[in-house]
Amino acid sequence: MRRRRPLTKTHLLPLPSALVRQQQLRHHVAWSLLLDQRAESAQLAILLNVVEVTYLLASPEEREAVSTARFRLAEAALEACFGQLGEGGLTLETIARKAIEQILALHDQQLLGVPSHRYLDAQERAKQVAQAGRSAIPDQA
Repeated sequence: MRRRRPLTKTHLLPLPSALVRQQQLRHHVAWSLLLDQRAESAQLAILLNVVEVTYLLASPEEREAVSTARFRLAEAALEACFGQLGEGGLTLETIARKAIEQILALHDQQLLGVPSHRYLDAQERAKQVAQAGRSAIPDQA
């Protein structure tokens, strides 16, 4: 079993406000490009990461507000967009669009209060499951 390093004061504090603003802008620009049908694989990857990290950071109360099924719906819709790249336009059904918008709003709230170490852990976990070709979001909850 791997021992975890002790957390520093910086790790226990919320994310710096400049980083929060930068990440929120990055996420919302990617979303705007998708809505304008100008998104490329980089923007889709950003949004897919947001969906997974938001799920990993979600408290039980947040998972009641945004069900696992909605996370799966958003994830599947974004993955389908990867398949549509180069076909002349990306389409999202209204229900998928609303799920992604709800998840983006939740993630904006999470970024404002999550301790840095939890955010970094969630990012690392999302990276690991993506490299393994899996999802951080279970098929059913």
